[in-house]
Amino acid sequence: MKNINLIINFFYKKYYFFFILYFILGLLVFKDYGVSTDEEFHRRIGIYWYNYIFENFFPNIKKYEFFIPNDFTVFQAKDFLFYGIIFDLPSVFLESFLKIKDAQNYIYLRHFLNFFIFFISSIFLFKLITHRFKKKSLAYFAVLFYVFSPRIFAESFYNYKDILFLSICLITCCQIYFFFKKKNFFRIFLISIYIAILFCIRPVAVILIFLFVIYLIIDLFYEKKKFLKNFYFLFSFGFFFIFFIFLFHPFFWNNLLDNFINYLFIFKQYSHDVYLFFNGDYLKTTKLPWYYSFVWIILTYPLIILIAFFFGFFLIFNRIFKRFLNIEKRKYNRFDLWNNHNEKFDLFIYSILFFSFFLILKLNATLYDGWRHIYFVHFFIVYFAIYFFYNLISFFKRFRRILFSILTIYFFILSYTNISYHPFQNIYFNFLIKNPHEYFDIDYWGLSYKDALKIILSKDQRNSITVSNASFTPLSRSILILNENERKRLRYSGQEYLISDYIITNNYSEVNKKLNKKYSIPSNFNLFYEKWINNVLIYQIYKKK
Repeated sequence: MKNINLIINFFYKKYYFFFILYFILGLLVFKDYGVSTDEEFHRRIGIYWYNYIFENFFPNIKKYEFFIPNDFTVFQAKDFLFYGIIFDLPSVFLESFLKIKDAQNYIYLRHFLNFFIFFISSIFLFKLITHRFKKKSLAYFAVLFYVFSPRIFAESFYNYKDILFLSICLITCCQIYFFFKKKNFFRIFLISIYIAILFCIRPVAVILIFLFVIYLIIDLFYEKKKFLKNFYFLFSFGFFFIFFIFLFHPFFWNNLLDNFINYLFIFKQYSHDVYLFFNGDYLKTTKLPWYYSFVWIILTYPLIILIAFFFGFFLIFNRIFKRFLNIEKRKYNRFDLWNNHNEKFDLFIYSILFFSFFLILKLNATLYDGWRHIYFVHFFIVYFAIYFFYNLISFFKRFRRILFSILTIYFFILSYTNISYHPFQNIYFNFLIKNPHEYFDIDYWGLSYKDALKIILSKDQRNSITVSNASFTPLSRSILILNENERKRLRYSGQEYLISDYIITNNYSEVNKKLNKKYSIPSNFNLFYEKWINNVLIYQIYKKK
C-alpha cells in the first residue's frame, strides 16, 4: 500500500510523466488498427487542394507526385469541395515532405497524426480541470475517462473528422475558460483561430460561435466600465474569425458570403439515403427516430461516467434554474446567473450541449453510423461527470478516499475492457445489451477487414488468393494497410464470387437484408472463420468448397 501511495504522489507532482506514458502507449498501438471507409477519400481531398495550390499559386515549382491506389469505390474529391482541409491538406504536405510512396506508410502517418492531436487535447483537458476544480486528482480521472472510453480510444487513431472536431472543441473551450478568467488580446486571437478551425471541420460549430458572441455582448453591457475594451474583443473576434475561415477553407475563396451560407446547410443536402440496422430493424437514414443518437450513447458509453454525467448535468441545471428564478430585477448593474468566471464557464458549457441537441432534434439532422457525428459531446459528458464528483467530495469529504478508490477500480476495469477488445474497441457495447450484433450495425467502417485478411494469409499459404466481400463497406482499402509481400499474395474481386476463394463479411448493409439478398453468401461457400469478442460477432470468413 505504501508503494502504491508513493507512485500516486509521484504522478501527482510530476504529471508530465503521466502524459509521457500515454504517448508511449499511442506509439505502441497506432499501427494495430484497420482502415476506415473514409480514410482514402479524405487523403484525396488533401491531394486535390495540394495540386490546386501549386497549380494556381506556385506553377513554377515542381509538385510531388502522390501514389494513388486504383480504387473506383472512392468518391471523387472534386464533388466534395465543401469538406474541410484542416487535417487533410497538412497531412499530404507532410507525406510529400517525407516522400512516402507506400500506402501502408501514409496510412500509418495519418493514424499517428490523428492520435497526436487527440493526445494534445488531453493535456488541455488536464489543464482545464485542474484550474476549474482546483483538484489535480480529478484532472487525472478526467483525462483517463476521456482517453480510455473504448470507442473514443480506438477512433482517436483513424477518425479524421469526428475525433478532430472533439479535440479542437475541447482546446477551444479551454481557451475560452482562461479568457473568461482573464481577458486579453492573445486569448481572443487564439479562440478565433480554433473556432475557425472547428467551423471548417463541421458547420455545427456555429452553435459555439453564436454562444461565444452572446457572452461577449453580455459582458459589453454588464461590465460598463470596460465597455470599450469588451467591444474591442468582440470586434477582434469577428474580424479574425472571418479572416481565418477564409484562410483555412478554400471552399470560401471564390465567394465567401454565398458559400458561407450554403456551407451551413450543405451537409444535410449530401446525406446518404441508405438503410441502417437499428434496434433489430432496417431504417432509412433520412427517417431515423429522434432518439437514435441517444440510444447509441447509452449503449456504447461507460456507464458509471454516463450516470455521473446525468447527475452533474442536473446539478448545473438546478443551479441555473434557481438563479434564473431569483434574479433581482431592480439591480440592473448585476448579472445574477453567475457569481464568478467558473460558474460563467459552467453555464457556457451547459448551453453548448443543450443547444447542440436542441438543433439536432429541431432541424432533424441526418445522423448515422452510431453517434460519431456528435463525438464532441464526449468532452461535455466527462466535464459534467467530473463536476458531479467534485460536488460529491465537497459535500461528503469523509467519503473522498472511498470515491477515489471506486474511480481507480473503474479505471482498471476500463483498461481491461480496452485490452480485451483491442484493436476492436470501436465495436464496444456496455452490459445493457446482450448480443448487440443482432440489433445494431457493428463494424460500419470495415475496420475488421485488416484482421480478416491477416487470418486468411496466415491459414492459406498459397501465393495467389482471391478475396471478395459481401457487405457495403469496401474491402479494397484494407488491403492497402498490409505490407508489400502480403498485398502481392491477394487478389480482390469485389463481389464476383465465382472467381473468389474467400468471402469476408462484416454484415454491414445499405439495403434491407430482410428483403434484399444482395449480400447473401453463395451455397458453394462454407463458414471458415468468425471473429467474436465478448459475445459480439465482428466478421465472418467463408471459403469456397
